Amino acid sequence: RLLVDDLQVRDARLALATAVQIVIRNGLDLLGVSAPRSM
Repeated sequence: RLLVDDLQVRDARLALATAVQIVIRNGLDLLGVSAPRSM
């Protein structure tokens, strides 16, 4: 959930979600598994 009053919390959560996306994508690439662009 990214809808919060505190902008720093929102930005931190968005950065975390982006980092997790990158890690998952890289891990799947290493395994040779394709993933959908969106769900």
